[in-house]
Amino acid sequence: MANRRTADTAARAKMTPTASSSSDSADISTLLEKVFERVSALDASERGATLFPHGVNSLRIAISVGNSNVDVTFNGPLTTERPDILSAATGAVRAQTLPSAFTEPSFILLPQVSGNGYYSYSPSPNQFGTEQTVSATVDVGRQWQISGRVSFGVGDISLAQGGPMPGHTTGHQRGRSVDVRPMRNDDQAKPVTWQDTAYSRELTQLLVDSFRAHANCSKIFFNDPNINGVQPLTGHDNHLHVEMLA
Repeated sequence: MANRRTADTAARAKMTPTASSSSDSADISTLLEKVFERVSALDASERGATLFPHGVNSLRIAISVGNSNVDVTFNGPLTTERPDILSAATGAVRAQTLPSAFTEPSFILLPQVSGNGYYSYSPSPNQFGTEQTVSATVDVGRQWQISGRVSFGVGDISLAQGGPMPGHTTGHQRGRSVDVRPMRNDDQAKPVTWQDTAYSRELTQLLVDSFRAHANCSKIFFNDPNINGVQPLTGHDNHLHVEMLA
């Protein structure tokens, strides 16, 4: 439609006093202002909630911070008396100033290539993390490969926009949690629990030690009571949950 503004233009209309004052820009600017105000007051676990009780439903916001920019993505269905206005704001909206509340780094995708000492057993949309977390996982994989051992499996990290991940009640929201399969004694790239006969406690201990040796590793959850350096946690018989510092 002729009177629509691009998402980028809408953001500029809000941030610069010389921008157009047309009704569609003004309405989108108001929408963005509410985003910044409301998200600033929410903690990470609440940012995926609907922020606008009047007119906008099932709103999801993705915020990636880098080079003093904020990207806001409206992924949910938008309903209003002026759908043409809100549809103009659908997609990434770049702001020109960075609210102090937005301090989390942008997420990057774990490299989806073989030969790095690890293989991926989760779909790529579930393998986004902070740059430090992804780098730490790649570092451990490279050292693991140099040792000549069979690759270990990497599962869920976070969604690209962070926030709650289906199948997980805790963690995996800030790009700092990495699920890793225990090692098997038959070199197969398959799931295993610590109670299975195919489970290799020796290799799993070496894997735990490799992650713990990395400066970015905070703690590891896993339920084998005979593995050193881990903490038990319900639901972690079949994978290690590696928590990173950054």
